[in-house]
Amino acid sequence: MPAAIFTPKELIAARKNKQRVSSLFRAMFFKTVVPFQTKEIYLDKVNQNIPIAAFVSPIVEGKVMRLNGYKTQKITPALLKPKHEVDVENTQLRLAGESLDTPLTPEQRRDAIIMQNFDDEEVAINQALEFMAVECVMNGAYTIKDDTGAELLQVDFERSANNKKVLLGAEKWSAILLAGGAAAEAYDPFKDIEDLADEMTNGCDVAILDGTAWSLFRQFKTVKEKLETRRGSTSTLETALKDLGKDVSYKGNIGDTSIVVYRGHYKNKAGEKVRYMPDGSILLAHSAAEGAECYGQIPDAKLLAEGLANQRMAYKHWITDGDPSVEWQQTLTAPAMALMDADEFAVLIV
Repeated sequence: MPAAIFTPKELIAARKNKQRVSSLFRAMFFKTVVPFQTKEIYLDKVNQNIPIAAFVSPIVEGKVMRLNGYKTQKITPALLKPKHEVDVENTQLRLAGESLDTPLTPEQRRDAIIMQNFDDEEVAINQALEFMAVECVMNGAYTIKDDTGAELLQVDFERSANNKKVLLGAEKWSAILLAGGAAAEAYDPFKDIEDLADEMTNGCDVAILDGTAWSLFRQFKTVKEKLETRRGSTSTLETALKDLGKDVSYKGNIGDTSIVVYRGHYKNKAGEKVRYMPDGSILLAHSAAEGAECYGQIPDAKLLAEGLANQRMAYKHWITDGDPSVEWQQTLTAPAMALMDADEFAVLIV
């Protein structure tokens, strides 16, 4: 009996990704998922202090259009499409976790390998999505590049220059701590946060620190005196942080601002661990800040013919004839991140 080829519909029903991926920024700031029925995504933003940021059907083909106070921006998402060859030789080898008493048949191993490959492809995509979310929130803009480093997509939500501050020279927290003395003992790093928060649209009730920024922040005497670490809060923040894993750590509150440390990472092409947040960075945000994870139509003729091109993720499985024939599988998605108001965030580099 020939090996079964799974259809895209069967794969959508069967897929259950079980691997954990760092996803703090997506979970907190991109809760809304917006599918589009076209390849392009259009963003409308009112040029006022309070934006309405609506998602609409295409208005015009091509470049940015300004009309009646609105700015319409068209995004054609870059396609993510990790792919595997199903290696026939692996079906003859015992899989990890396979029972010694009741070994799988080659056909069962093949099916298990295919599902594991789809798990790995989703992990790869979810890492790319978190990377995009972090870049979007940290910079108010993001750039997508291909494997060669060529730019495929640039999206800029026009954050105010006042919403980023870089401490230099003697102002750096490391320099202040190294100098020591009465000045270091009296220094209040939270004032740096408060001053920058004044530039934000809706103020700040969350500060997310990378590991380096946290190691400096916690050394200040004033922080030790102010940091409230007793638990029991049922805030929106703690709900968002639930079960996200060891890469996220809630440290407590200073006043009405929650302090969170994020050590989330992805693996680069060389297999090296790379942190999502830049070294020594602090993101200031409001827990009610809104963004959207948008998905354009996947430009694939077969998926379109089967009515599956508008899925968030779609799956393909096929065999190409040849000498020998080769079996393939692939996961496809066309994502783009969007911020309702880029000035709801600010970044401090310490």
